[in-house]
Amino acid sequence: MKKILLFILLSVACTINAQNFIVYAVTGNVVTIEKRLKSTVSVRQHLDANVILSIPEEGSIRLFDIETRKLYTLKNKCMGPISKLIETQPNSSKVVTPQYFRYIMKNLRGNMVTNTCETDNATTIFRDANDSLYVDTPAEVDTIPQKEK
Repeated sequence: MKKILLFILLSVACTINAQNFIVYAVTGNVVTIEKRLKSTVSVRQHLDANVILSIPEEGSIRLFDIETRKLYTLKNKCMGPISKLIETQPNSSKVVTPQYFRYIMKNLRGNMVTNTCETDNATTIFRDANDSLYVDTPAEVDTIPQKEK
């Protein structure tokens, strides 16, 4: 009975210490391979460190480890367990600041943080050699009343 209890306790402790990742960004056709079944990786998907990833030539994946606040970027063509891929690609991790951590977590929970500035009617301003100001704005957007000739 003590051996069974010890085994259960050790297995629970191992699963608690195992790294779990959340997919933050994916480019290309990155797939996971489990028991000869391939499935496409999607944003916000939770992955274990032992999951086998296959990253194509033009693909990349950004994984976020919540416990350590590290953001891992895996590029180049490779295949293997996530833990091994992280070891083989040096300089692939960054520790993020608490502010960026909150930003990432909001995005992963679905509360997308977007830029509130609307730039549909952008105006281009440039200076001429004579230092006079020219404004290139479409006539329908122009808010300055024009005098009729």
